Amino acid sequence: MQMLKINNLCKNFGNQVIFNNFSYRFNRTGLYILFGESGCGKTTLLNIICGIEKFDSGKIIFDKTDYTKHVNFENVKSTIGYMTQDSHWIDYLTIGEQLEMLGNSKEQILKVLGKFELDDLYDRYFSDISGGQKQRVFLSQLILQKKNIILLDEPTASLDIESKKAVFEMINSMKEDALVICSSHDKDLLKYSDYILDFSNINNQNQSTEEVFGTREEHVVNSYTQKNLLPYFLKWFNWKKREKKSLVIMTLIYSLVFLSLFIADSPQSKERSSMKYLYRINQCTVSLDSCTQIHDVIDFGKYNILDCVLQYNGSCPDYNIYNEPIDTMLNTIPKDEKAFKYSDKILFGSYFSNQNQIILSHKKALEFSNPEMLIGETMTINMYDGKKTFEIVGVFDEFSDREDQYLMQSIAFEDLGIFINSDYTQQFINNSNFNWNNKRSYVLYFDSYKHMKNFVLENSKNAAFEILESNVDYNIISTFELMFYILFPSTIVISLCTTLFYYQTKKIEMMYNSHLVSLYKYLGYKGKEIRRCWIVGNFLENIKILAFSGLTALLISFVLNLINYYTNILPFVVFTYNPSIILLYLFVNVIFVLLVCALNYKTISKINWYDLFLQERDII
Repeated sequence: MQMLKINNLCKNFGNQVIFNNFSYRFNRTGLYILFGESGCGKTTLLNIICGIEKFDSGKIIFDKTDYTKHVNFENVKSTIGYMTQDSHWIDYLTIGEQLEMLGNSKEQILKVLGKFELDDLYDRYFSDISGGQKQRVFLSQLILQKKNIILLDEPTASLDIESKKAVFEMINSMKEDALVICSSHDKDLLKYSDYILDFSNINNQNQSTEEVFGTREEHVVNSYTQKNLLPYFLKWFNWKKREKKSLVIMTLIYSLVFLSLFIADSPQSKERSSMKYLYRINQCTVSLDSCTQIHDVIDFGKYNILDCVLQYNGSCPDYNIYNEPIDTMLNTIPKDEKAFKYSDKILFGSYFSNQNQIILSHKKALEFSNPEMLIGETMTINMYDGKKTFEIVGVFDEFSDREDQYLMQSIAFEDLGIFINSDYTQQFINNSNFNWNNKRSYVLYFDSYKHMKNFVLENSKNAAFEILESNVDYNIISTFELMFYILFPSTIVISLCTTLFYYQTKKIEMMYNSHLVSLYKYLGYKGKEIRRCWIVGNFLENIKILAFSGLTALLISFVLNLINYYTNILPFVVFTYNPSIILLYLFVNVIFVLLVCALNYKTISKINWYDLFLQERDII
């Protein structure tokens, strides 16, 4: 246990002399009353002892450590417990949680609280109990902290008679194990004291060591170990009474940023998403020499290829075997309706059942007569192998702009009007004369966009053939580029505004809750640990906001994309998700949040814990 000694203390406030060569030596235990009216210097002496106030000259001595001008609180905080006139508490923690945080078990806390009939307050908040109960809880806290020196500043101010008596009894019980120095102008407390310092004439009653230093048996006070602050600190972020308006605004703004990222995605990403989700692309065109057999250069089983269509238009020569001009303006599509994504667009009739059948586009059918009446009729076409008669088995409904994109991938156009099937062109695969400029075009139909994409990526540099992956309308590609160059810079501006708003929000929040940082310091936690908790807490909260905002934006964009899918408002996917851009934004956001939290804490940490108390009362 430490000895406290004051030698020749001098302290002035302007022209007002508070202490003039004041000296005193305290026992290691016992109750000392600093008695006098308000403004006589009682609180100033307590503040000097614990390091709140500087002094002009003299010494404050703790055992063998001398302090001149100023006591270093960091050096004595494990020894001194100070209860000020204005009680402060961590409002988002229950009484039990705050006492647990200081390194006590629930059993220890209940034992001390029960001794003073306070055990029923364990699960209650400080804001819900009376002033007298608060003072007694704070005294219990000092007991649990096992401080060697306890400073009490007017502990019974504004309390009723019953509350005062309970506080007096608690103070009296504490003096056996610690040095208790209590400022008061309450005469009822004097009967509990061991020593009284009359502050009405303090500078004329200096006491020598021999007169004051008694022979009371010394008690060894065990030190305590504080618990990890982080779990208790994080409770503040979920406290129901915490102001939520800024969090709601941040969530809405983050959602807007995510939506902006989705809509201002790169042209390449929008094209891929539109091909996969809106156009339902499952095919690509492969061009190779007429003398090369496609099955020799492509592993059909590896890529889940449903059909390999020798494209009539794009492979057929200009003249037939009779050296007559032929009709090349024909679309070739798979005979297997599972491979052709829009086989369900048949308006009248049915899909193919054999190679000698054709399906007309709706526009082509209208050139003849009533489309429905054409089913079962025949049409003669000048083909490569001569004039052939085909049965009209179906008429497609009108294709939308997005459905046209599907047809364009296989060099098939609605405007060509007539659709033949792959069974018919299969007969020309082994005919080396069936080529256009020694080239043939095949359309590979896969069971999914994913397998088609894998095929393209793995064979894009294959010298045996050329791949045409995309044939999306140029106007749509131009729209993607225009959206990107206009909207992406706007998204950056929105993101910057968001970061500035976040900075201001956290700065204001930090200022309004600076008392929490002060209280943690008052309870003995180091600034480094408080900073870590502040940064980690805000980081985790920001991650939650980002996650919720991201999911909200995903839901909104998904619904809007779904509406567009069924209404055909726009011929492309409006909201797309580029992992690279999203991850880059998240990375920059997290780095900025960590930086903001560190800077804000650096600003607020300059305020010492006792500044919070000095702002609210007369320091004399």
